[in-house]
This record gives sequence, C-alpha cells and structure tokens, in this order.
Amino acid sequence: MHEVSFQDKEKEHLTRLQDAEEMKKALEQQMESHREAHQKQLSRLRDEIEEKQKIIDEIRDLNQKLQLEQEKLSSDYNKLKIEDQEREMKLEKLLLLNDKREQAREDLKGLEETVDLAGTKPAPRPGDLKLRADSSPYLALL
Repeated sequence: MHEVSFQDKEKEHLTRLQDAEEMKKALEQQMESHREAHQKQLSRLRDEIEEKQKIIDEIRDLNQKLQLEQEKLSSDYNKLKIEDQEREMKLEKLLLLNDKREQAREDLKGLEETVDLAGTKPAPRPGDLKLRADSSPYLALL
C-alpha cells in the first residue's frame, strides 16, 4: 500500500510537473506575444514621432520664411510711407508756389488795368509777358 501511495504521489508529482511545464510554455508564449506586440507598438510610435517631427520642422521653416517676408514687407511699407510723406510735402510746396504765381498774375493784371486806366503806357502785347527763367513766381515785363 505504501508503494501504491508512493506511485500515486509520483504520478501526481509528474502530473504537476507536466502542468507546470505546460503553464511555463503557455506563459512564455504569452510573453513572446506581448513582446512582439510591444515591439510593433514601439515601432509604430517611433514612426509617428518621426512623422510629427518632420511636420514640426516644415512648420518651423515655413514660419521662418513668413517672418522674413513680414520683415521685408514692413520695411517696404516704411519706405513707401516715407516716400509718400516726401511727395506730400513736395505737393504742398508746389501748391503754395502755384498760389503765389496766381497771385502774381492777378497783381500784374490789376497793375495793367491801373496802367491802362491812367493811359500813360500802351497795354503790353500778349508776347511781351513771360515768366522769368529762374522760375520765380513773379512775372516780369520784357
């Protein structure tokens, strides 16, 4: 009986060893499966990171180009603004000069009328009235 019990214990022990061996193999397979899944996930994540880094680099390059373009446009705008102010001042000077010339013509016309009324001098002919060569706003009789 003792032998039977020893054999039973040995069988039970062998069965447990086989079960443990099978469980070990199953766990190893499961670990290998998890390892492969983990490697695939890591690879996919690395690819995503690489793709996103490319996008970031492209956006940085584009941003740098846009900043340079904005600086150029700002510089051009400032130059045009200064040029516009200079032209505005020149226009004001020309308008003032034109007003002085008009006033001189009116003054001359008034003077001619005064001279004509006094009868001391014959009225000048149209070809006798000319602007001075130095562009002075005053008219001179030649």
